[in-house]
Order: sequence, then C-alpha cells, then structure tokens
Amino acid sequence: GNVAESWFRKTLKVDPSHRSARFNLALVYSRQQRHPESIEEAQTVLKNYPDHLNSWQLVGDGQIALKKYDEAAGAYKSCLKIDKNHMTCQHNLGVAFSELKVWKEAQKCFERV
Repeated sequence: GNVAESWFRKTLKVDPSHRSARFNLALVYSRQQRHPESIEEAQTVLKNYPDHLNSWQLVGDGQIALKKYDEAAGAYKSCLKIDKNHMTCQHNLGVAFSELKVWKEAQKCFERV
C-alpha cells in the first residue's frame, strides 16, 4: 500500500487531475480502511469526471463503512442514474436501505440484482 500510495501521490503532484492516480489512491485508502480519505479522493475524481461509476461506488462503500447510510444511498443512486444496470451499486443500495430500515426499497434493489 505505501509504495502504491507514494507513487500515486507523486503522480498527483505533477498532474492533480490525473484520474487513474487519484482513483487508485482512493482505492488504496479504502483497502487500508482509511474511509474518510478514500471518500475525499473519490469525490475529487467526481468533480472532474462526474460519470466515473467506480468513484460513486467507492464513495458509497466508504459511507457504508462509516455507517452513514443516507450518504451511501445517495452515492449509489448517483451511480445508478448513470448506469441503471450497475449491479454492485444496486446491491449495495439495498444494503444501505436495509440499514435504514426502508424494507420495501431494499427489497426492490435486491430483486433487481
């Protein structure tokens, strides 16, 4: 993680809008359970690339890990507005709705998967 993190940071010093480096840094943070940092980096990707599905998913996953289920649901919904067939976001939206005890919506999500 540290070698990858260092490489991505160096790339971002040269080119702060480098999508792959920023997303992969967010991914490294996520795998290290550094969710606030992961969310921040993924949201930075989304400022420049609002259709980047994997960043929406990573934001949602980080919010789930932080037990911020409303925010997670919002991220997954944003992903699904772009690609209604994104099964991981569909499933994870169901998880967020389950945690929020919105059973009917959760069931709809799981039926689509």
